[in-house]
Amino acid sequence: MSVSAQANEMIAWTALGLMLEVCCPIEDSFSVTVRRTDSAGTLWDGDLIALGRTLDDLPSDDFTIEVLARVVRDQSERLGRLVYAQDELRATLRAIAAAVPEPYRL
Repeated sequence: MSVSAQANEMIAWTALGLMLEVCCPIEDSFSVTVRRTDSAGTLWDGDLIALGRTLDDLPSDDFTIEVLARVVRDQSERLGRLVYAQDELRATLRAIAAAVPEPYRL
């Protein structure tokens, strides 16, 4: 695990091939960004409650696990919503196809 701090009150470290970047824009909250170490693209970003922690307390294994668990939950929920939307689209398309008069069906 490597750690770096920047003058603008941001701390970053790597874990499991991911770069976790944390800043503390407001009291009691961390703004977190997760990227792959080999890419500049953002995998996930969000806010986490500080629970009395400060940037000086990071990195910690507990916080890393908390962030990664949050990423997994959020990505799972997004995927679930996508699957649900796809199911709704399929049902709508079937209803449209059923409404087309027989002579015009393919």
